[in-house]
Amino acid sequence: MIYIRNLQDLSIIQDDPELYREITSYILYCRFEMLEDEEDIDDHDFSISVFQESDLLLLNDPPEETAVTRIECCGEVRVFHRLVYPTEIVFYEKSPQ
Repeated sequence: MIYIRNLQDLSIIQDDPELYREITSYILYCRFEMLEDEEDIDDHDFSISVFQESDLLLLNDPPEETAVTRIECCGEVRVFHRLVYPTEIVFYEKSPQ
């Protein structure tokens, strides 16, 4: 499990360009929305977790929002899921079947 709290923490996943792009895009959009609402974004903790599929057993409640991103490149397919809860956001990659 990986925890990402802010843009600086993204260095943890910089070796995975697709995952990096997914999470960076999400954080940047959240920051944009916060700026529109005139919220202070400097100290905001985004509480993002990157789970393995086996970690999903730790989640008990249904998410408020879900999103699926499918990326096809060079003959490979990756499917990322984003689960949004009131206190955290969970990303995980669905294993190919």
